[in-house]
Amino acid sequence: MINKLLTFLFALFALSNFARSQMDIEKLKLSIVEYNLIETDSLISESPYFESMVSKTYASQDSLEIYRINFDLNGELINSSGWGIAIACSHLDSLGRKIESSQYDKDGTLAETDTPPIIETVYFDSISMEQTNYRNSDRSIEGRMENTYDEQRRVIEMRWYDKNLNLESRTTYDFDDKNRTRTERSYNSSSELQISKCGRAIHVITYEEGSFAEYNFYTWVEERFYDEVMNLVDCSHNYSFDKQFSIVKREKLGNNRMKFTLLNAKNEIVESSEFEMEKN
Repeated sequence: MINKLLTFLFALFALSNFARSQMDIEKLKLSIVEYNLIETDSLISESPYFESMVSKTYASQDSLEIYRINFDLNGELINSSGWGIAIACSHLDSLGRKIESSQYDKDGTLAETDTPPIIETVYFDSISMEQTNYRNSDRSIEGRMENTYDEQRRVIEMRWYDKNLNLESRTTYDFDDKNRTRTERSYNSSSELQISKCGRAIHVITYEEGSFAEYNFYTWVEERFYDEVMNLVDCSHNYSFDKQFSIVKREKLGNNRMKFTLLNAKNEIVESSEFEMEKN
């Protein structure tokens, strides 16, 4: 038990020393000479608003550090247009899983974007749970998310915490393998079922046969929306904000086209439309 505790504390100490508010650019340049170049992407722009750049991805010899670095055509560090990011840094564990990521501008300053600049993930394999901490540049926690998985690596519960690590909300996902459905329910910090203004409380997704996994836009065939006692409830949301419906059916038509049909709780068609999907 003591050895396990010491190992855990050492891991946390190591994590606390990864991202810093200021990166030593000269030290980085010297370090990547010894790293393996694993990918190169080029963006040649003819627009006066976007600069051409070359993105190179490097991996350390032990594959525990990954750097994606943007250069201009002269080989100098450059911030990506619109985002102001020149360096994306990832740290991995011995199993190749990301345990921390951060981004920096060309001067080595930790990038302050819309989300906290440091994302740290801790894996609790014995209970099939992952904890993601969103940290500020001083490493204070801005928020936390916890995912718990089943034996097929499907998320069965997601929890969100505020910066004081008080539970804000949680969502449960119940899988019915026989019927290929996933049932979602969200709760507030007091574990009360969250109900929308129109009474929607429970979301049930049905998947294609042979593709029953995490929610994926290309694999579901039907969505149903219920109240807290599993009665279909008509609401306006996602697929049409000016129509009331409780069932969405998705059908492949061939030639990369999809048909979406909205139905109300009486199983009456509210709206039907076809779309051409982007090719993968």
